[in-house]
Amino acid sequence: MSDKNTDLAYQEVEDELRRERLNALWAAYGRYLIIAAILVVVIVAGNEAYKSYRNATLESRAERYDEAAEVAANSNALTLIDAWEAELPALEGPYAVLAQFKLATAAIKVGELDKAVATYDAIARSREAGPLLASLAQFRAGTAIIALGGDLVDARSRLTLAARDDAPFRFSAREQLALLDLKAGDIDAARQAFAALAFEAEAPAGVRQRAQTLRDFLQRPVDTESDATPEAEGEAEPTPQAAPAANDGEGGDA
Repeated sequence: MSDKNTDLAYQEVEDELRRERLNALWAAYGRYLIIAAILVVVIVAGNEAYKSYRNATLESRAERYDEAAEVAANSNALTLIDAWEAELPALEGPYAVLAQFKLATAAIKVGELDKAVATYDAIARSREAGPLLASLAQFRAGTAIIALGGDLVDARSRLTLAARDDAPFRFSAREQLALLDLKAGDIDAARQAFAALAFEAEAPAGVRQRAQTLRDFLQRPVDTESDATPEAEGEAEPTPQAAPAANDGEGGDA
């Protein structure tokens, strides 16, 4: 037998052994391969069906939100709340969060502080809101309490949460906290807070400018008029005296 014929014989034997191994593997695992293939088809089809359903749902909610916004635009201040409350049950996800912000704003316009704060709290607890909108809700709840004459301790607590180093609206929240210090008569704390904001490079320009203005104002000497009375008729009134400048205690930048 020639070498060529020998090689062909070996090749046929190897091919036969390979076929036998493949037949053995198919006999042992063929059914699992079929099941796996079916599962892949089912998963892909299911994923596509879910995407289609999700898109259809989002489109439906977007339409409902647009309809609600159109109704709200034609509503007066009192019926505006009813308009948004009526649509909230039909909205989910980001559209529900947007509707809640609209509802809270409407409640503030008519002076319903409790409803506004409760709505902002619902946003802050919502998984759909995420950290950004949750922080915004805390900030707006605090400012609403201040604007509508609510509990300033509660407002400070909410603004303190919104003023944390990792909070997105921290500089606006710190500005409001400084204004609360000023409102409470704690001039030193307010001046110190405004000074910190005035030189905070990451703060928005508007916040820095207002903080600089208020810091400078709080550092100015205060003029007071003497309450002494003339000793004789026709005597000139005493010249107003300037009170000593307040002790800053914060250094040149305070």
